Amino acid sequence: ERKTPEAAKQERMREVRDDIARTGTYTHTFDELEHGARLAWRNAPKCANRKFWDQLQLIDQRHVQTNDDMFAACKSHMHKAASKYVTEAFITIFRPQTPGTDDGPRVWNNQLLRYAGHRTTTDSGESSILGDPANAHFTDILKKEFGWDPKDVSAFDLMPIVLQIHPDLPPTLYEIPARLALEVPLRHPRHGWFSELGL
Repeated sequence: ERKTPEAAKQERMREVRDDIARTGTYTHTFDELEHGARLAWRNAPKCANRKFWDQLQLIDQRHVQTNDDMFAACKSHMHKAASKYVTEAFITIFRPQTPGTDDGPRVWNNQLLRYAGHRTTTDSGESSILGDPANAHFTDILKKEFGWDPKDVSAFDLMPIVLQIHPDLPPTLYEIPARLALEVPLRHPRHGWFSELGL
């Protein structure tokens, strides 16, 4: 697709085969990784924004070795995304997992920015969830396993993220700085009461 000269393709294939024969795997170049990410997005049938696949920008973080560095990379990703609003798309890549093992880095959350789902009890004794019900189970894990204890519980509490650079090392919980979460208060041009909902 990229019209790479045939000689260059054959030379790269030779390098890849030699690496696989020697180590069992090979390392993608930056261009290979970015193009592969773009093709994966282009071929994702359920993504409405995939028409922008060829504009995806890759942030290469394969050198990261600690949980703290993973968090720094995540904050950098969110900062880039927030500063560009909706005009650019980014993907951050950490190191790959070694073939035949489970040693890859892990982001425990399914998305970087999600609202918590707090289990509560109504005045009548019925169980209820304040916030996003889809995140109630993970919110339980954050509280029970990591001691997360938000001071003022609300329906819009941003969950911390849990990062783990290697499964043999303990995960770490990180609070996301409020400046990196672009939250927009919702209001209606004709119905003033709508803004009172605090959405």
